[in-house]
Amino acid sequence: MARILVVDDDDTVREMLGQVLEAHGHSVALAADGEEGLQAYIAEPAEVVVTDLIMPGKDGLTMIAELKRAYPEARIIAMSGSRSSLDLDLLDSAVKLGAAQGFSKPFELDGLLSAVDALLAAGLVAQPAEQPAPRPEREIRG
Repeated sequence: MARILVVDDDDTVREMLGQVLEAHGHSVALAADGEEGLQAYIAEPAEVVVTDLIMPGKDGLTMIAELKRAYPEARIIAMSGSRSSLDLDLLDSAVKLGAAQGFSKPFELDGLLSAVDALLAAGLVAQPAEQPAPRPEREIRG
């Protein structure tokens, strides 16, 4: 079970994503804007942050920039629903700031769950460099 932080100013979207992620076996924290999301991450870092980009107060792009500056290892998925070419520009900017992936609303929940799983798997596979390489179970002798 991983801790996922969902940041979105839309109560319905935030709650629905929280429920879906919990049903998928994760512990979920919810935040209504970028400042609340940043403070929640500082208080208890999440394995993955899923954030909207357009929010009143501190927007998602600002939160991503601040989060990545303070926590370069933060794994972030951005989402936006502006329904214009601005949407793609915002998602592209989010990726340039350090988001692993961007989703344009509406999106398939399976796609989001797959992206979360991929980020978690990438983090779980990483091993310290000083760890010796695994030995083969059988040796081949000539």
